[in-house]
Amino acid sequence: MSKVLVLYYSMYGHLETMARAIAEGARSVDGCEVALKRVPGTMPPDAFRQAGGKADQAAPIAAAAARLAR
Repeated sequence: MSKVLVLYYSMYGHLETMARAIAEGARSVDGCEVALKRVPGTMPPDAFRQAGGKADQAAPIAAAAARLAR
């Protein structure tokens, strides 16, 4: 069995759409286990909202930003 991690960051949702398509394609391969996760943003929440960021992304966050920085 192959394991695939599709890891992405998407502020406006465009890369989220592409990541979902990639995950869907990988899932169509027999014996392929796919995880779809996103990288946490580093922008302050107020600035993210003001910039029009898409906060309602369904994919779970891979790890806390501080942990990824290590």
